[in-house]
Amino acid sequence: MARPPLDRDQKQPPPEDGNTSSAPHLCEDIVRAILLRLPADEPEHLFRAASVCKPWLSILCDSGFRRSYHRFHGVPPVLGFLTTEPRRNLTRFVPSSRFTPGTVTHEDVDPIDARHGRVLLHTYLSDIREDALIAWDPIADRQWECDHLACDRDSFLVAFVGSDGTEAVTSATLYSSATSSWSEFSSTNSFAHLSLKPATLVNQMIFYTTRRSLGKIVCYDYRAPSLRIIDPPDKVRLLSFRDFILLPEDGGRLVLVTLHLTSLDIWVLEIGIRSRMTAWTHRSNVDIRCSALSIEPGHSGTFPVGSCEEHGRIYFNRDSHDGFLSIHFKSGRVSVVTSKGEFLHVIPFTAFYMPTTPQLAGTYALEIPVCANVS
Repeated sequence: MARPPLDRDQKQPPPEDGNTSSAPHLCEDIVRAILLRLPADEPEHLFRAASVCKPWLSILCDSGFRRSYHRFHGVPPVLGFLTTEPRRNLTRFVPSSRFTPGTVTHEDVDPIDARHGRVLLHTYLSDIREDALIAWDPIADRQWECDHLACDRDSFLVAFVGSDGTEAVTSATLYSSATSSWSEFSSTNSFAHLSLKPATLVNQMIFYTTRRSLGKIVCYDYRAPSLRIIDPPDKVRLLSFRDFILLPEDGGRLVLVTLHLTSLDIWVLEIGIRSRMTAWTHRSNVDIRCSALSIEPGHSGTFPVGSCEEHGRIYFNRDSHDGFLSIHFKSGRVSVVTSKGEFLHVIPFTAFYMPTTPQLAGTYALEIPVCANVS
């Protein structure tokens, strides 16, 4: 007996178990799993996915998905670098991804540090602006001065350390955005000319490096509060070229890295409870001779210009305005960040850049990346 033709307008019967919503839920779960695995250091893929359809846009803009994305990828990627152009009194954002902030250059300010998606700028070298500290959010392209903050995001702290050459005193104070006020000064009767390198945070203690002619480390415990100056390892202190980078390590350890001939010399300082410190111990030498790049260690024009704590990388300049390099201090792997320009000081900007609102998803700017691994 022939079967009657199928009426395409007729609704199909539900599954035997009566669950009509399992397929749509499964589809959304699969989409979430795929979107979750889009690379964080290539944010353009997230924004392109947001333009596919409204359901995908809704997933990407969901706060729960953003939290899952952060947990899945862990350490935020480096989206770019802040650097200065002294001859032009400019701070410039150099992209290492396809993210470019709305404001690429800032006049008459210097970058001091970058953490938690914000950049700390200082106007102390400005001839036309009043001396101030400025917190800048490159993703939202918003900024606030620390004296009269009006921030609708999470609160933050700003530690400030400075030296008075006339009185030979080094002092530190802490700013809280929650109270819009500075703490009392903590001081030590020693003059420490600080370098431009960002501070390093270990066990809620902040470590600053001084100029390489002095070769000291300034330690600010903002909980106590207290301020003191410590020496690097004797082998480093006795060098005529005392230039080193500080990095934090899990377990309450401060890592000191210096470039010696064709290797990275790595030292460790244990920091225990109540801010007690052990003696410096030498951990290892990481050979970088196998790299395809020649950075001429020990040359007067080769020195560290910055570091990235989250990724364990140290940045070295190159001679003849040939940009700067990135070296992973554990593996010795070298890569070129950019091959053009003169860089005396760089601060990496790390953050997750992803759609948070439909408006932001539609205003993403694609730029050509300048980062290229070569080894």
